[in-house]
Amino acid sequence: MIITRCLFTTLCTVELWPFKESLLVKLRQSISDPASRGDKTLSDWQRKKKKEKRKERHMREYRKSAVVVEVEEIREEL
Repeated sequence: MIITRCLFTTLCTVELWPFKESLLVKLRQSISDPASRGDKTLSDWQRKKKKEKRKERHMREYRKSAVVVEVEEIREEL
């Protein structure tokens, strides 16, 4: 099959021109669909993203509090 042998950059060649739009749409859907990336369900993917965001938020808060403690220690030294 032609599609399996060609790279993404060759989608615009003359022999694939009629199929280009449908191929690009399918490619975009497969990239944006979390279930196609190996995750079992959308909810699993959403849980994983929420967990990552929560971890990032906690790290930001931790860094802020660490900076505040460091500033207080410097003030005490002065």
